[in-house]
Amino acid sequence: MQVLEMKFRRFPAKPEHVALYLQYLMDTTQSHSSVDIAIYVFQWAHSLAGLQSPTDSPNIHAVREAAKRLNGKRLVNRKDPVSLDMMRKI
Repeated sequence: MQVLEMKFRRFPAKPEHVALYLQYLMDTTQSHSSVDIAIYVFQWAHSLAGLQSPTDSPNIHAVREAAKRLNGKRLVNRKDPVSLDMMRKI
């Protein structure tokens, strides 16, 4: 059983694996805040374990910025202008 546990070591997480997971989150949730939350969770878990966080990697910062750029835009819901008939009814 110990041999199996050694093959699947959980900490520290590799930055490449974290970046792939963040990319998956970005694609499935379409939300940059879910990517931010996941980054904070990785930082918190690694700090509790006393390990260096994989989120310090430049690749993680690039994925985070991409999530903000691609999914951080607010949808604009513009209303139709008030017509003359609408003004008369008011």
